[in-house]
Amino acid sequence: MIFLSEYHNTLKIGILTIIFLKKCVTRQKKRIFVVDFHIMKVFGNLRVFQKLEYVVMLLLAFAIPFHWYAAQCCEVALLTVAVLKIVFDQKCRFNERQMRFKWVYIVFAATWLVYLIGMIYTENTHVGWIQVSKKLGFLIFPAVFLFSDMSYLNKDRIRVIFYCFATACLLFCLMNLYWTLYDGYVLGHNAGLITNNNLMRIYYVHHTYMSMYALLALAFSSVEIIEVKDWRLKIYHIFISISMLVFVVLLDSRAGIICLCVELLILLVWLGFIKKKLLMSVIFTVLISGGIAPFAVSRLNATIAKLSDDDNPDIRMVEMRCGMDVVENHLLFGVGTGDRSDEMEKAYERYRDTLVAEIKPARAIDEEEFVLCRDEMLSGIQRASRAGQWNVPNKRFYRFIDNKPVEYECDTESVRGMAVEYIYVENAIKHDLNAHNQYIDTMISIGIVGLLLLVACFLIPAVIAVRLKVFDVVCFAFLVTIAINAMFESVFEMQMGIIFFCFFWQVFFQKNMGEQDTLSPQVIQDIKF
Repeated sequence: MIFLSEYHNTLKIGILTIIFLKKCVTRQKKRIFVVDFHIMKVFGNLRVFQKLEYVVMLLLAFAIPFHWYAAQCCEVALLTVAVLKIVFDQKCRFNERQMRFKWVYIVFAATWLVYLIGMIYTENTHVGWIQVSKKLGFLIFPAVFLFSDMSYLNKDRIRVIFYCFATACLLFCLMNLYWTLYDGYVLGHNAGLITNNNLMRIYYVHHTYMSMYALLALAFSSVEIIEVKDWRLKIYHIFISISMLVFVVLLDSRAGIICLCVELLILLVWLGFIKKKLLMSVIFTVLISGGIAPFAVSRLNATIAKLSDDDNPDIRMVEMRCGMDVVENHLLFGVGTGDRSDEMEKAYERYRDTLVAEIKPARAIDEEEFVLCRDEMLSGIQRASRAGQWNVPNKRFYRFIDNKPVEYECDTESVRGMAVEYIYVENAIKHDLNAHNQYIDTMISIGIVGLLLLVACFLIPAVIAVRLKVFDVVCFAFLVTIAINAMFESVFEMQMGIIFFCFFWQVFFQKNMGEQDTLSPQVIQDIKF
């Protein structure tokens, strides 16, 4: 009943928002908000299958921030419509310009193919096939954007795709803000709900992925503030930009804060050196220096201190250390598509044994007796950790370390030196954690070949940009955001990361590939296959 009542409140807010926006758009005398191009214009001069395909793209862009399953359904629908369009509308004839860049799509889709080849030498085939199906986005989106004629995707139509995505991110941010205030002031709970992983009560969304979505929306809206002429649109994008900036900060993702700083620097360089708007770049610099910079510097210093603290290390350092242990033994081809979890568990167990071996007796004692005492003490640590008391070290944990080892005939200093990492390893084994680094996880599964393909996905747009002499600052910010987050999170191990990256990568590539000869609706109408 509580769930239904909360869902009902969210639904009411959504309905009221839609009614308000409808009134804003339809009022003729006193318009509150209107865009500089009508939505229906982007559907003009499109054939039936083109309209269907484009509508699915818009739905996909809107669904990504809300739920991966909805986005996955849109992915399947996009593939279905594209196949029908290729057969019945294009008559199996393809766009020559897209085919000219087929090597790009092949390189991109080869990532999925390598995972499929990895099934040959994997032992855990059940997990392997799950991984292969999960990575289908690397095959589906390149296939759709290669074989389905996308010449109708001019600048305005691609802009609408990003409008849908940015608006969805804004709505998601407002919904989370509502839940935070509702919990804090109505229910009397902790008002910090927006800063943890359970962003929405209806379903689970990880803050790292949500920060990536918000950063793309921020980059797009920031550029639109400069590019659009309509002042009402400028106000709308200013509102989105501020909301996304605050949202990233509230999400409290360390990788998100780093990416935010890098993205703001990229936008500043673009504004000052490419757009030649020196006054605005100065204002932008002052706002960053006075607003986000102090918080970002404080957060980054805390992160650096955490990573360099030997007594209280970050759990990701333990995970990446164990991941590199697996990579060193299977560098060329990896362990196989389905064996990553099994090999990581073995690496965790080896590292745990290494940590346990560091414990020394407090005094001269029989070895067998010492082993029994040590194991009993470690069992106590495991029980407390698994009971949820020490998922992360706290004061109670350190009081235990200061008092209990002596009771079990163990040297306090040697226990203190390994206890934190021991808890992390136990937690990693319990929850089957990956390396929390996409580059390491890729090498574990499919070796150095997979890593090279992954890196190529980030470098190819740069090569194309140089070749076509175009610079898309939003695309650049998008790629940098994903590349940085991949250092701290296995972003392609979940659908919410795969669909986001693969879809927008293809949209950006299609936009920049046709940047020099964007086709008008009339030309699109006259295209013959």
